[in-house]
Amino acid sequence: MKIGILYTSHPDPATEPHPYHAVHSRTTREVLEAEALGFDSIWIAEHHFSNKYGIMPDPFSYLCYLAALTKRIKLSAGVMVVPLHHPMRIVENAAFIDILSNGRFQLGLGSGYRPYEFEGLGVDYETRRDMQEEAIPLILQGFHEKRMKAAGKFYNFDIPEPYEIYPVPVQLPHPPIFMGAGTDRSMSQAARNERVLDAEFLIPLGIKEGDKRDPRTPTMVRQEIKLALLRLEDGAPALPAAGVLTGNLERLGALLGLDAFEKAILAYLLLAPSHALTERFLETL
Repeated sequence: MKIGILYTSHPDPATEPHPYHAVHSRTTREVLEAEALGFDSIWIAEHHFSNKYGIMPDPFSYLCYLAALTKRIKLSAGVMVVPLHHPMRIVENAAFIDILSNGRFQLGLGSGYRPYEFEGLGVDYETRRDMQEEAIPLILQGFHEKRMKAAGKFYNFDIPEPYEIYPVPVQLPHPPIFMGAGTDRSMSQAARNERVLDAEFLIPLGIKEGDKRDPRTPTMVRQEIKLALLRLEDGAPALPAAGVLTGNLERLGALLGLDAFEKAILAYLLLAPSHALTERFLETL
Protein backbone atom coordinates (compact mmCIF):
# COMPACT_ATOMS: atom_id res chain seq x y z
CA MET A 1 0.00 0.00 0.00
CA LYS A 2 1.23 3.49 -0.87
CA ILE A 3 0.17 6.35 1.40
CA GLY A 4 0.55 10.08 0.79
CA ILE A 5 -0.18 13.15 2.90
CA LEU A 6 -2.10 16.24 1.76
CA TYR A 7 -0.92 19.58 3.18
CA THR A 8 -3.23 22.58 3.07
CA SER A 9 -0.97 24.88 5.16
CA HIS A 10 -3.57 25.87 7.75
CA PRO A 11 -2.04 28.17 10.38
CA ASP A 12 -2.69 27.40 14.05
CA PRO A 13 -3.69 30.79 15.57
CA ALA A 14 -2.36 29.75 18.99
CA THR A 15 1.13 28.72 17.90
CA GLU A 16 1.42 30.32 14.47
CA PRO A 17 -0.03 33.83 14.89
CA HIS A 18 -0.17 36.61 12.31
CA PRO A 19 1.61 37.01 9.93
CA TYR A 20 1.57 33.18 9.99
CA HIS A 21 5.15 32.67 8.80
CA ALA A 22 5.57 29.71 11.14
CA VAL A 23 3.04 27.58 9.27
CA HIS A 24 5.44 27.18 6.36
CA SER A 25 8.42 26.08 8.45
CA ARG A 26 6.17 23.64 10.30
CA THR A 27 4.78 22.22 7.05
CA THR A 28 8.33 21.81 5.76
CA ARG A 29 9.34 19.92 8.91
CA GLU A 30 6.34 17.63 8.49
CA VAL A 31 7.23 16.93 4.85
CA LEU A 32 10.78 15.96 5.83
CA GLU A 33 9.42 13.74 8.60
CA ALA A 34 7.01 12.12 6.12
CA GLU A 35 9.95 11.20 3.91
CA ALA A 36 11.93 9.83 6.87
CA LEU A 37 8.94 7.71 7.91
CA GLY A 38 8.62 6.16 4.47
CA PHE A 39 5.47 7.85 3.10
CA ASP A 40 5.12 7.57 -0.67
CA SER A 41 4.08 11.13 -1.52
CA ILE A 42 3.15 14.56 -0.26
CA TRP A 43 0.53 16.79 -1.85
CA ILE A 44 0.58 20.60 -1.65
CA ALA A 45 -2.79 22.34 -2.08
CA GLU A 46 -3.21 25.73 -3.73
CA HIS A 47 -5.27 28.27 -1.77
CA HIS A 48 -5.54 32.06 -1.66
CA PHE A 49 -6.77 34.93 0.56
CA SER A 50 -7.67 33.04 3.75
CA ASN A 51 -5.92 32.31 7.05
CA LYS A 52 -8.51 29.66 7.87
CA TYR A 53 -8.28 27.44 4.79
CA GLY A 54 -4.63 27.38 3.93
CA ILE A 55 -1.96 29.86 2.89
CA MET A 56 -0.30 28.48 -0.23
CA PRO A 57 -0.50 30.76 -3.27
CA ASP A 58 1.87 28.71 -5.45
CA PRO A 59 2.51 24.98 -4.92
CA PHE A 60 4.96 25.05 -7.83
CA SER A 61 7.43 27.38 -6.08
CA TYR A 62 7.13 25.52 -2.78
CA LEU A 63 7.68 22.15 -4.45
CA CYS A 64 10.84 23.51 -6.09
CA TYR A 65 12.09 24.33 -2.59
CA LEU A 66 11.12 20.88 -1.31
CA ALA A 67 12.88 19.21 -4.25
CA ALA A 68 16.20 20.47 -2.88
CA LEU A 69 15.43 19.21 0.65
CA THR A 70 14.17 15.70 -0.18
CA LYS A 71 15.60 12.68 -1.98
CA ARG A 72 12.95 9.97 -2.31
CA ILE A 73 9.39 11.07 -1.60
CA LYS A 74 7.13 12.01 -4.54
CA LEU A 75 6.33 15.72 -4.68
CA SER A 76 2.79 16.47 -5.82
CA ALA A 77 0.69 19.52 -6.64
CA GLY A 78 -2.66 18.67 -5.12
CA VAL A 79 -4.18 20.45 -6.93
CA MET A 80 -3.30 23.36 -9.19
CA VAL A 81 -6.46 25.36 -9.76
CA VAL A 82 -6.49 25.23 -13.55
CA PRO A 83 -8.66 28.32 -14.31
CA LEU A 84 -6.24 30.48 -12.31
CA HIS A 85 -3.23 29.58 -14.50
CA HIS A 86 -2.29 29.65 -18.16
CA PRO A 87 -2.13 26.07 -19.49
CA MET A 88 1.38 26.48 -20.88
CA ARG A 89 2.68 27.83 -17.58
CA ILE A 90 1.38 24.66 -15.94
CA VAL A 91 3.24 22.57 -18.54
CA GLU A 92 6.48 24.52 -18.12
CA ASN A 93 6.47 24.58 -14.33
CA ALA A 94 5.52 20.92 -14.01
CA ALA A 95 8.41 19.92 -16.27
CA PHE A 96 10.83 22.17 -14.38
CA ILE A 97 9.94 20.69 -10.98
CA ASP A 98 10.23 17.21 -12.47
CA ILE A 99 13.81 18.06 -13.48
CA LEU A 100 14.72 19.58 -10.10
CA SER A 101 13.30 16.56 -8.27
CA ASN A 102 14.89 14.05 -10.68
CA GLY A 103 11.55 12.63 -11.79
CA ARG A 104 9.60 12.72 -8.52
CA PHE A 105 6.90 15.22 -9.47
CA GLN A 106 3.16 14.49 -9.78
CA LEU A 107 0.69 17.01 -11.18
CA GLY A 108 -2.82 17.34 -9.79
CA LEU A 109 -5.36 19.51 -11.64
CA GLY A 110 -8.76 20.82 -10.52
CA SER A 111 -11.32 23.50 -11.29
CA GLY A 112 -11.43 25.07 -7.81
CA TYR A 113 -14.29 25.44 -5.37
CA ARG A 114 -13.70 28.63 -3.35
CA PRO A 115 -15.52 31.62 -4.95
CA TYR A 116 -13.51 34.24 -3.03
CA GLU A 117 -10.28 32.96 -4.59
CA PHE A 118 -11.65 33.61 -8.08
CA GLU A 119 -13.04 37.01 -7.09
CA GLY A 120 -9.68 38.04 -5.67
CA LEU A 121 -7.86 37.13 -8.87
CA GLY A 122 -10.48 38.54 -11.22
CA VAL A 123 -11.53 35.19 -12.74
CA ASP A 124 -15.18 34.27 -13.32
CA TYR A 125 -16.10 31.49 -10.88
CA GLU A 126 -19.14 30.33 -12.85
CA THR A 127 -17.11 29.53 -15.96
CA ARG A 128 -14.34 27.66 -14.11
CA ARG A 129 -15.36 24.22 -15.37
CA ASP A 130 -15.66 25.50 -18.94
CA MET A 131 -12.16 26.90 -18.61
CA GLN A 132 -10.82 23.65 -17.22
CA GLU A 133 -12.43 21.58 -19.98
CA GLU A 134 -10.71 23.77 -22.54
CA ALA A 135 -7.38 23.89 -20.68
CA ILE A 136 -6.74 20.23 -19.86
CA PRO A 137 -6.49 19.03 -23.49
CA LEU A 138 -4.10 21.93 -24.11
CA ILE A 139 -1.97 20.89 -21.12
CA LEU A 140 -1.79 17.31 -22.37
CA GLN A 141 -1.00 18.52 -25.89
CA GLY A 142 1.71 20.77 -24.49
CA PHE A 143 3.48 17.79 -22.97
CA HIS A 144 3.26 15.74 -26.15
CA GLU A 145 4.06 18.37 -28.78
CA LYS A 146 6.89 20.86 -29.03
CA ARG A 147 4.84 23.45 -30.88
CA MET A 148 1.14 24.16 -30.77
CA LYS A 149 -1.57 26.71 -31.38
CA ALA A 150 -4.82 27.37 -29.54
CA ALA A 151 -7.80 29.41 -30.67
CA GLY A 152 -10.56 28.84 -28.14
CA LYS A 153 -13.01 30.75 -26.00
CA PHE A 154 -10.63 31.24 -23.09
CA TYR A 155 -7.13 30.48 -24.43
CA ASN A 156 -5.56 31.90 -27.57
CA PHE A 157 -1.85 31.51 -28.16
CA ASP A 158 0.71 30.33 -30.71
CA ILE A 159 4.10 28.63 -30.26
CA PRO A 160 5.43 28.38 -33.87
CA GLU A 161 8.83 27.44 -35.28
CA PRO A 162 11.61 28.12 -34.42
CA TYR A 163 10.24 28.25 -30.85
CA GLU A 164 9.08 25.29 -28.80
CA ILE A 165 7.93 24.26 -25.34
CA TYR A 166 10.68 23.89 -22.75
CA PRO A 167 11.84 22.45 -20.43
CA VAL A 168 11.42 18.73 -21.14
CA PRO A 169 10.44 16.69 -18.05
CA VAL A 170 12.43 13.71 -16.79
CA GLN A 171 9.30 11.51 -16.81
CA LEU A 172 8.18 11.12 -20.41
CA PRO A 173 5.91 12.02 -21.99
CA HIS A 174 4.92 13.81 -18.79
CA PRO A 175 4.88 13.39 -15.01
CA PRO A 176 1.91 11.45 -13.60
CA ILE A 177 -1.16 13.69 -13.94
CA PHE A 178 -4.22 13.53 -11.72
CA MET A 179 -7.55 15.33 -11.84
CA GLY A 180 -9.70 16.48 -8.95
CA ALA A 181 -13.34 15.53 -9.54
CA GLY A 182 -16.17 15.83 -7.06
CA THR A 183 -19.13 16.28 -9.41
CA ASP A 184 -20.67 14.21 -12.19
CA ARG A 185 -19.54 16.78 -14.75
CA SER A 186 -15.90 16.61 -13.65
CA MET A 187 -15.93 12.83 -13.48
CA SER A 188 -17.54 12.61 -16.91
CA GLN A 189 -14.87 14.92 -18.28
CA ALA A 190 -12.17 12.73 -16.80
CA ALA A 191 -13.79 9.63 -18.27
CA ARG A 192 -14.14 11.19 -21.72
CA ASN A 193 -10.42 11.96 -21.66
CA GLU A 194 -9.64 8.47 -20.31
CA ARG A 195 -7.97 10.10 -17.32
CA VAL A 196 -9.01 10.80 -13.73
CA LEU A 197 -8.42 11.73 -10.10
CA ASP A 198 -11.37 11.95 -7.70
CA ALA A 199 -11.75 14.13 -4.62
CA GLU A 200 -12.15 10.88 -2.69
CA PHE A 201 -9.70 8.70 -4.64
CA LEU A 202 -6.42 9.48 -6.38
CA ILE A 203 -6.39 7.90 -9.84
CA PRO A 204 -3.57 8.38 -12.35
CA LEU A 205 -4.32 10.26 -15.55
CA GLY A 206 -2.99 8.98 -18.80
CA ILE A 207 -2.93 5.21 -18.15
CA LYS A 208 -3.50 3.56 -21.50
CA GLU A 209 -4.48 0.02 -22.36
CA GLY A 210 -1.33 -2.09 -22.45
CA ASP A 211 0.70 0.38 -20.38
CA LYS A 212 3.23 -1.58 -18.34
CA ARG A 213 3.14 1.03 -15.59
CA ASP A 214 0.03 0.28 -13.54
CA PRO A 215 0.33 1.75 -10.03
CA ARG A 216 -3.41 1.49 -9.35
CA THR A 217 -4.84 0.11 -6.17
CA PRO A 218 -8.22 -1.68 -5.95
CA THR A 219 -9.64 1.67 -4.79
CA MET A 220 -8.47 3.25 -8.03
CA VAL A 221 -9.98 0.44 -10.10
CA ARG A 222 -13.31 0.85 -8.30
CA GLN A 223 -13.35 4.49 -9.35
CA GLU A 224 -12.51 3.53 -12.94
CA ILE A 225 -15.58 1.30 -12.92
CA LYS A 226 -17.69 4.19 -11.64
CA LEU A 227 -16.42 6.39 -14.47
CA ALA A 228 -16.92 3.66 -17.04
CA LEU A 229 -20.53 3.29 -15.93
CA LEU A 230 -21.01 7.03 -16.38
CA ARG A 231 -19.69 6.70 -19.92
CA LEU A 232 -22.08 3.85 -20.64
CA GLU A 233 -24.99 5.91 -19.37
CA ASP A 234 -23.91 8.72 -21.70
CA GLY A 235 -23.73 6.28 -24.61
CA ALA A 236 -19.95 6.66 -24.91
CA PRO A 237 -17.55 3.74 -25.37
CA ALA A 238 -16.40 2.06 -22.18
CA LEU A 239 -13.27 3.39 -20.54
CA PRO A 240 -10.19 1.24 -21.26
CA ALA A 241 -8.81 0.26 -17.87
CA ALA A 242 -5.38 -1.14 -18.63
CA GLY A 243 -6.47 -4.76 -18.83
CA VAL A 244 -8.89 -4.93 -15.91
CA LEU A 245 -12.07 -3.84 -17.66
CA THR A 246 -10.99 -4.34 -21.27
CA GLY A 247 -13.48 -6.36 -23.29
CA ASN A 248 -15.72 -7.11 -20.31
CA LEU A 249 -17.55 -3.99 -19.25
CA GLU A 250 -20.29 -3.68 -21.85
CA ARG A 251 -20.92 -7.45 -21.89
CA LEU A 252 -21.19 -7.65 -18.10
CA GLY A 253 -23.22 -4.47 -17.89
CA ALA A 254 -25.76 -5.87 -20.33
CA LEU A 255 -25.75 -9.30 -18.70
CA LEU A 256 -26.12 -8.26 -15.06
CA GLY A 257 -27.56 -4.75 -15.25
CA LEU A 258 -25.49 -1.75 -14.24
CA ASP A 259 -26.46 -1.70 -10.58
CA ALA A 260 -25.85 -5.39 -10.02
CA PHE A 261 -22.65 -5.26 -12.02
CA GLU A 262 -21.31 -2.31 -10.07
CA LYS A 263 -22.11 -3.86 -6.73
CA ALA A 264 -20.62 -7.23 -7.63
CA ILE A 265 -17.35 -5.79 -8.88
CA LEU A 266 -16.97 -3.30 -6.06
CA ALA A 267 -17.63 -5.98 -3.46
CA TYR A 268 -15.04 -8.24 -5.02
CA LEU A 269 -12.41 -5.53 -5.44
CA LEU A 270 -12.63 -4.68 -1.75
CA LEU A 271 -11.00 -8.06 -1.15
CA ALA A 272 -9.07 -8.57 -4.37
CA PRO A 273 -5.38 -9.04 -3.53
CA SER A 274 -4.18 -8.41 -7.08
CA HIS A 275 -5.24 -7.16 -10.49
CA ALA A 276 -4.49 -10.59 -11.95
CA LEU A 277 -7.12 -12.14 -9.68
CA THR A 278 -9.52 -9.39 -10.64
CA GLU A 279 -9.07 -10.23 -14.33
CA ARG A 280 -9.70 -13.95 -13.68
CA PHE A 281 -12.81 -13.03 -11.70
CA LEU A 282 -14.12 -10.95 -14.60
CA GLU A 283 -13.54 -13.83 -16.98
CA THR A 284 -15.73 -16.14 -14.86
CA LEU A 285 -18.80 -13.89 -14.96
